[in-house]
Amino acid sequence: LYSFCTLLKRKMENTDSAYLIENGIHSALESVLGNLLKEKPEEGLRVLTEKMLEHSIAHGAFKEKGSLSEILKSFSVVSKQRGLHCDEVTEIKNLGGLQAESDCSLNSSGRRFRTASQAMLAQSNRMSISGPPQFRTLKRLLRSGTLITDGDHEPGNKGKLTLSAVLSTKSEAASVLLQTCLDMSSNQTDHQKLVETLIQSASKLLEADRCTFFLVEGEEIVSKIAEGTSEIRLPIGGGIAGNVAKTGKVINLPDAYADSRFNQDIDKKTGYRTKALLCAPVLYESSVIAVAQLLNKKNAPGKDYFCSEDESLFQAFSLFAGVFLQNSYTYRQIATEKRKNEILLDVVQRVSETDLGSWLGVCDVIVDGCTALLQAERCTLFIIDKENGTLLANSGGTEIRMPLDHGIAGFVCQSGETVNIPDAYCDPRFNPDVDAATGFVTRTILCMPVIAQGETVAVAQVINKISGEFTDDDEELLRFFAAFGGLHLANSKLMEFCQESRDSAMRLLQASSGVADSTEADRIYPATDEETAAAMVYVSDEEYQMVLSDEFNVHTYVHKQESYMKLIPLSVFLFEHMGILDEFKVSKTKLAKFLVTTSKKYRAIPYHNFVHAFDVLQTMYLYIEVYGCKKVLHRLDIFVLFVSALLHDVDHMGLNNSFHSKSETPLGLLSNASGASSVLEVHHCNVAIAILGFPELSLFSELQKEQSVFAYKLLINNILNTDMARHRDAVAAYSELKVMNRPPDDEDQRKLLCSILLKCADLSNLTKPFNISRLWGIAITTEFYLQGDSERAAGKSVTPGFDRTTKQELAQGQIGFIRGVALSFYTAVANGSFSGLEPVLLQLQSNLSKWEAVGTH
Repeated sequence: LYSFCTLLKRKMENTDSAYLIENGIHSALESVLGNLLKEKPEEGLRVLTEKMLEHSIAHGAFKEKGSLSEILKSFSVVSKQRGLHCDEVTEIKNLGGLQAESDCSLNSSGRRFRTASQAMLAQSNRMSISGPPQFRTLKRLLRSGTLITDGDHEPGNKGKLTLSAVLSTKSEAASVLLQTCLDMSSNQTDHQKLVETLIQSASKLLEADRCTFFLVEGEEIVSKIAEGTSEIRLPIGGGIAGNVAKTGKVINLPDAYADSRFNQDIDKKTGYRTKALLCAPVLYESSVIAVAQLLNKKNAPGKDYFCSEDESLFQAFSLFAGVFLQNSYTYRQIATEKRKNEILLDVVQRVSETDLGSWLGVCDVIVDGCTALLQAERCTLFIIDKENGTLLANSGGTEIRMPLDHGIAGFVCQSGETVNIPDAYCDPRFNPDVDAATGFVTRTILCMPVIAQGETVAVAQVINKISGEFTDDDEELLRFFAAFGGLHLANSKLMEFCQESRDSAMRLLQASSGVADSTEADRIYPATDEETAAAMVYVSDEEYQMVLSDEFNVHTYVHKQESYMKLIPLSVFLFEHMGILDEFKVSKTKLAKFLVTTSKKYRAIPYHNFVHAFDVLQTMYLYIEVYGCKKVLHRLDIFVLFVSALLHDVDHMGLNNSFHSKSETPLGLLSNASGASSVLEVHHCNVAIAILGFPELSLFSELQKEQSVFAYKLLINNILNTDMARHRDAVAAYSELKVMNRPPDDEDQRKLLCSILLKCADLSNLTKPFNISRLWGIAITTEFYLQGDSERAAGKSVTPGFDRTTKQELAQGQIGFIRGVALSFYTAVANGSFSGLEPVLLQLQSNLSKWEAVGTH
């Protein structure tokens, strides 16, 4: 050092300051001082630096704001804290002659640095600097702006930590502070590690047994890491930590239990005993951004409390802790925005590559984006299906349906409110049965309506935030994304409707050729051989005989899956018993595959389901074989009637024609545009034709051309005439028809007889033995109420008799329909060509009497 400074003195006697800058003299001096501190700490560094300051303060480079002054002051303080004392100073007395002609805070281009620290660092960067770890830490912190020199009085430096403030503390504390700075500077991008570093460093610095760090989040403070406990949330102003967050003032309690603000419950839960407590704020630009709560002073015999020196020490610690915390928040915010933008760009790109007419494809893209955006485990998008009055979701290829008012998603759908549930099992609206069935554990739920053009089109339900609970920021993020997703969903549904409208216009015209429409066929999946074989379950001889009787009760096959599956072989048995399979060359395998496929196209609704279709088939058998209606029917008519019975309500949605028309569903709009009122019946025809269009399902494939054409015409006529809007005209035409004792040759008469017989079978639930009829009455009333709920949810007037809030008695509904429609209808039927149905009329009259008896009680 002596040799270096002597050389420098001689060289600088007649040299301007440019020489210092061009040759990196400041950097070299800094390196020499650093090596001296590292290699010979026992020698006279303190005296060295003091003498240099004493003799050079008058010169520009060493004046109060000069760059060399600050580094020398820093090393002077460090040497004092290390307790270095030495008298060996004679050889360096001439250092005071070191001259500098002008201020060395000029760079080589003549530009003045804003601060002394910047000038010092600019010069030090010109050379590789060696030195002790503490020195390298100081340099890094100076470069980052976390520490400043005492001479830097810029406006933005107010409140920052100075070198002298750090180095004026005791040696061990200074080392902890500097090491903490270094650790935090490398952990700014990892918020969790940064908080861990703060906790560990604060505990070590103040020799505390435990430390909890509360971060300010809105109107709360949240302990991200609290030793011995789970996450703690407190309102601003609540408890000791909350009070510090509100006031920004330190609370130092030698005896925590003596203060009423201290909550002893946490100690009781953890078994820990809090004695001394120091609670202090962490500030950034005068605002409290965190609160540290330190417990129980240790390693201080005779002093088991936190003193004023500890408070001052933490104040120094909190200055740069606040800077690093704020930097971490800023980084997280930027990273979040970057991630959000990347996800949104990905979603936009994927949506642009997805068929807009496939709303399921659009849903998948939205679900993936939502899950990633909110960093959740799962997301489900429930589409509001007004046609069925249900919420529809697709999960892993499996369709999920539930009523519009069911569960949390149903609540959000009905109320339009956002629901944020921190603990699902504590919310009575949550159904834990799903978790029990799947093994999944639901913790947190964020559920929000998806709105497009002022109307709720879906409900987004996000489950299990990967870390913690869903926050206000998550809600805002989901609200933004839901608006984006809602727009695309609405466009997708509109495109789907336009495609359906375009294709449906020609669908019925293709029926006569027996060719299934590809649009509808794409939505039908013929049963596999394995599914067909599995459906042909064992049925006892007694059951086969019972299905041929009018005492057969289909409700015994409803409640258990193994019983429900018997409806397939029982249906095959009825076709076989009537001789249809052999006569029209239909194999049992083809019929079974047709039955399984058809059963899958019936929905799980209370009344218009596959059980109802089978009941109509079994009733049709009774009418034809037991009650003698076959005398006026051709064999082909009987075949088509059996098929019509199974297909007449296929894909029914549980909503009648009135609902589709006034709610302007796609089916309703299409029918209104075409002038047709039979919304559902046209749809049933479309689906029926599509099913029969598959070669492996085509029951009419062995018919002659003329037979095939007539079969399709008869099928369509039968289904269309189940519409109650056509009821009056059909009954009038039948009543005018001459009573027959043999099958008519006239095609129109054949069609009329068949449509009347299918209508009889369709309404036969009213004519079954009373105990069976009553169960059907409950089922149809339940379905009516669900439609009424959908009408109310859509803001439409509720159809009379469909409003559950009026609590209309079941008996009243049955009596009203029997008197208003059924009684006159079955009377007319029994008085015409189907006179053999008189027992059916008698049973209807008996049921009416019983319903009237029930209604009077």
